[in-house]
Amino acid sequence: APGIWPDLRGPRMLGTTVILTLLLCSFSGHAGSLPEDLPAISSQEQQEGIVFIHTGSSLSSLSCSPAGLEVAEPSYEWVQHHGAVSRTLSVTKEGHLLLQHFQTGDSGNYSCTISYTKNGVPAAQRFHYSILGYHVLGGLDIVLLFYSKLCKDEWIKSFLWALQKQLRQLETEQHCKFQISDTFCFPSLSNHSDELVVQVELEVSLFGPNWDEYCKPEDMEKLTDCYHTTVQQNLQQAQLALTRFFEEHKSFYITGANIPSTNFTNEFVGILQTKQCSEGYGQTKQMQTCLDCCIVCPPGTFSPPKKSQCFPCPVGTYSLVYGAALCTPCKDGMRTRGLGASSMANCVKKE
Repeated sequence: APGIWPDLRGPRMLGTTVILTLLLCSFSGHAGSLPEDLPAISSQEQQEGIVFIHTGSSLSSLSCSPAGLEVAEPSYEWVQHHGAVSRTLSVTKEGHLLLQHFQTGDSGNYSCTISYTKNGVPAAQRFHYSILGYHVLGGLDIVLLFYSKLCKDEWIKSFLWALQKQLRQLETEQHCKFQISDTFCFPSLSNHSDELVVQVELEVSLFGPNWDEYCKPEDMEKLTDCYHTTVQQNLQQAQLALTRFFEEHKSFYITGANIPSTNFTNEFVGILQTKQCSEGYGQTKQMQTCLDCCIVCPPGTFSPPKKSQCFPCPVGTYSLVYGAALCTPCKDGMRTRGLGASSMANCVKKE
């Protein structure tokens, strides 16, 4: 089972098979009142440990209880809480919660209940955690210019499909993800008046499958350093791979049953390294070991693309989830009483 390392400077961060802990605990609870012929159940609550897990991390493991807690024949139950909805999670026999390929939507409130018998009396302890996704800075913005004689939607869609298909192998090789963020079509300024320019904008995330496979250190500082180093190395490698890819793939020949054949010929590749948070993340400075890291925005807040801040939802809107890029407007002309609404129940009729 993974070990636990205390970090006395702030909340803990969880990496690949690494757990680093700061528990902010308060205890409550007492034996319940049951009929005399049944043993009372002794219970305790330990509240609100904060855990950071890097978005896209291959495998993270969280222990149910702090180090040093020893009980006989325990059983474990992990639950993820989404408002009034709870989801039971699978765990190892040692009570560790395994989170594979952690994504933004996995952020939230979790609890683990450890049940056992003490001196013949059923007992239970419940531990509460707030798990927050985060990522280190680093990404690529790509601008591609292609020349073509045709620029209608059906040709553009076929061309983009072919482009994405060709890029899939590169995604696997470079452990990254490509997302088309925008596409434009406009007349060429060259002497060829019948040519059109198709501009394609790509965003490259460096947190694809197995991006962190070499990050297996034993403490938080080394884990953060490893993530930073890996991202910088992957930036350089992805940039070289993309440049080489478009040197080898200058032209995309598009044909189909209901559209005439045409070529999309690449004439320009622009690559820019970025230092911005992903949408739904902001530089909240919650992690003492990585103040410039991007932390997922909690419910009631949002972060649009390229902004790198979590903003409270404006009056008349709300956000239910972690990592919202936009807030949802209230229906039927209703509004919220203030900023930062996190539930549709906060929408009320105008007075």
